[in-house]
Amino acid sequence: MILTNVSFNLLQFLFVKSLVVTNGSVRIPIFSITFVLAALLLTRLTAESKQLKDDNDMFI
Repeated sequence: MILTNVSFNLLQFLFVKSLVVTNGSVRIPIFSITFVLAALLLTRLTAESKQLKDDNDMFI
């Protein structure tokens, strides 16, 4: 979706002299990016915690 938006805006920019009306917008999915980053952080923390637990279980 983002690539389509960017390509459409680039085409409008290239043909700006021949167009009567030009509208440009950039949409960034902030919620989706934040959700993915939070999921990655949670996964990394969980993996590190599991590795620490496994290391501690080896000593016992």
